[in-house]
Amino acid sequence: MVRAADPFWRRRPCALSQVAAVLPEFSTPGVKEERAAAVRFYGVTKAGNSVMVHVHGFMPYFYVRAWPGFKPEDCEPFRERLNGRLRGASKDQARRRARPARSPTPMHRLPAPAQSHPAIQPRAQVNQPVLQVRPVQKQSVMHYNFGQQGMFLRIVTSLPSLNTTAKRVLEQGLQLPSGASHSFETFESNWAYVMRFMVDRDIVGMNWLSLTPGKWKARPWHSSRGQMVNKASLAQLEADVFFPDLVSHAPEGDWLGMAPMRILSFDIECAGRPGIFPDATQDPVIQIANHVCLQVQAGRTHLNRHLVSGLIPFERSISQ
Repeated sequence: MVRAADPFWRRRPCALSQVAAVLPEFSTPGVKEERAAAVRFYGVTKAGNSVMVHVHGFMPYFYVRAWPGFKPEDCEPFRERLNGRLRGASKDQARRRARPARSPTPMHRLPAPAQSHPAIQPRAQVNQPVLQVRPVQKQSVMHYNFGQQGMFLRIVTSLPSLNTTAKRVLEQGLQLPSGASHSFETFESNWAYVMRFMVDRDIVGMNWLSLTPGKWKARPWHSSRGQMVNKASLAQLEADVFFPDLVSHAPEGDWLGMAPMRILSFDIECAGRPGIFPDATQDPVIQIANHVCLQVQAGRTHLNRHLVSGLIPFERSISQ
């Protein structure tokens, strides 16, 4: 086992030198919702301190092709109609979640006990599912024509889950401001929220990120309502930041080096049956091993091997 007293594997103390004293709440300006999406990034500093960052303010969006005869002044009436449909869909989903499951034998149903489980509480209603609709000039990759862009609508929603609901509503057909109904073709509506954020902010796997000095808060901190915003991880430094203040660095110059990541490898060896690939749920485990290394220092590793006596099953060997 790695001893806690080993100075090499002990993490260095984390010094906070760029913490702002007073910052606004981490909510998107103009958005008054009880729920909001955030992106979490995990990593380490160049000194080896563990970090977790909550990135706020990035809103999900997708595109639809504008209908024939579209005018820029149609954006707001279109947004209001789409909001009405999405609010109705949200209420229907809440009613379905709160509806009790139907018993397969209703004629023999027993009376409910005096102290039953409380009713399912629906999630907080979203006041403005669609925050913005604006026209943009784009072109689809399918049937691509060089230099020939068309009119699209960029639809910004308040939660990533609303993209799927809005996509379904628009593809089924929505009444236009003119009164006619139109079925829309959606684009980039199935992107994962985190992937959308990383693409837009030029973030790739394992590249260096930095927080703008004076633009982030280290947890724990108190909100304007007096509520304590506690840490959600065991990282040495946990912070909140708005997404424009998270800077992604290309792997060039000073940002070309590798981070001092600690890598833990875990493996088991089983006494397999003849001609059958070993399965830890059926075959006895004879050895459990883990290997720890530091990314930037070759040769400095730690290896543990646990030999299991008596060829006992995997579940029992772990519990012991």
